Amino acid sequence: MSKSEKSIEKLGEELQKALRMQCLQDSMPMDRGFLCSSVSLLDPPEPISVREDASLDNVMRILQDNKIGCVIVINELGELAGIFSERDYVLKIYEKGITGANLVSEFMTREPVSIALDETIAFALTLMSQGGFRHLPIVDDANIPVGMVSIKNIVDYLSNEIFESLMSVG
Repeated sequence: MSKSEKSIEKLGEELQKALRMQCLQDSMPMDRGFLCSSVSLLDPPEPISVREDASLDNVMRILQDNKIGCVIVINELGELAGIFSERDYVLKIYEKGITGANLVSEFMTREPVSIALDETIAFALTLMSQGGFRHLPIVDDANIPVGMVSIKNIVDYLSNEIFESLMSVG
């Protein structure tokens, strides 16, 4: 485990404790009911996944066809092995003469930060902000991907809630 991975892991443990305490308090920067809710409230979509031996051509086609920014990469047991995103393409592949026949496992982000479905939205948001990523795989106890939460999911949920609130007033 790298130094940055250890620091994110330590941050995650400290953050969970702090957020749990904050959720018990009366004042938070945003609505406690929303932030302290489980990410399951967002109804995260099932993740689109590929195996580690998928070609870059295949993965890029999946991203285009589904109009998504990343795919989960799984190992032969179906466990989370990595994530491959637009950012991986831009930083690791673009303008480097790499062919589409290369395997996604060569360029994916290995062992990405992930959460359980019962983690809070506040925890997910903070991990994404501190880690500098826009997608967070959701895994079960066996490390099998069961969902994906993104910044867009959170913004869309908030936008819909605001719209519904405004429409119910009038």
